[in-house]
Amino acid sequence: MKLKACLATGALLAAALPAHADWTGKGNVGASFATGNSENQAASAALELKNTVDKWQHTFGFAGNYG
Repeated sequence: MKLKACLATGALLAAALPAHADWTGKGNVGASFATGNSENQAASAALELKNTVDKWQHTFGFAGNYG
């Protein structure tokens, strides 16, 4: 019951808050698989978010690779 109440409260708060459209973002996902005499598998993902307020620019990002 507590989990449902927390989720409902969070949904109401998210709906009540105004959307901030000044955030921009970009992301990418990639993968490659090769077989033959040897096998190779690789994957990557990245995300970058930016927000500009007056003279300030805030950037948040992460990237990950597997391979």
